[in-house]
Amino acid sequence: MLEERSEIFRDMFLLPPPEDVSYDGSSDEQPLFLHGVRKAAFRRLLMAMEQRNFLGKDDVYKEYDSETAQILFQEWASVLELSCMWQMAKVRKRAVQEILKLLYQVGQKDLIYLLTLSDKLGISKIRDIFIRRLSENLKPVKLIQLGIELRVSSFLLNGYAGLAMQMGGISTEHEELLGMKATSKLFRIRDKHLQEKARRFDYRSKPSVMSEVKQLFAEELKESIQK
Repeated sequence: MLEERSEIFRDMFLLPPPEDVSYDGSSDEQPLFLHGVRKAAFRRLLMAMEQRNFLGKDDVYKEYDSETAQILFQEWASVLELSCMWQMAKVRKRAVQEILKLLYQVGQKDLIYLLTLSDKLGISKIRDIFIRRLSENLKPVKLIQLGIELRVSSFLLNGYAGLAMQMGGISTEHEELLGMKATSKLFRIRDKHLQEKARRFDYRSKPSVMSEVKQLFAEELKESIQK
């Protein structure tokens, strides 16, 4: 089954075996070791390859409780990682489909993990979807921190703009997290935003602030080359 579904294993098994030398996978006494792969993760991969469901025969798309959704999400994430490592195109496609079904049923921690994993695996389709999903509910400072860490310029743009426009202003805690240079730029943007808002009835705040962020944070945004 591995040979049928995986280009890596297919190429491995096509190689002629060495003569008069025992090798891994040649017998039950000398099995093929998959170093760094956990038994549970490999078992889930086999289930996915057999088109079996992790929760049994009646496992269909539905709203799960948060704990079940998190478990399923993590299981399909492990399948995705192994299917990419061993070039299993069909299994990878199914893993992506199952992960996207759970997109709105898991918390920020799992979403951030999958964004990091999709970046590592080079899966732009789910990376872009998870960027949009996280942008919906992360606080501005968290968006900025993730934007720097994961090199996502849309996180930086929305984070800086959100912080400049938010009620209550920019706190001392924000300044400590972002540094004096970034905070100084944000104060300039915020001051201009408030003056324009008070002066102009037709003032459109978000596009104007976004434009200011692009100008003053051009260097930071350019460094975030991924998105």
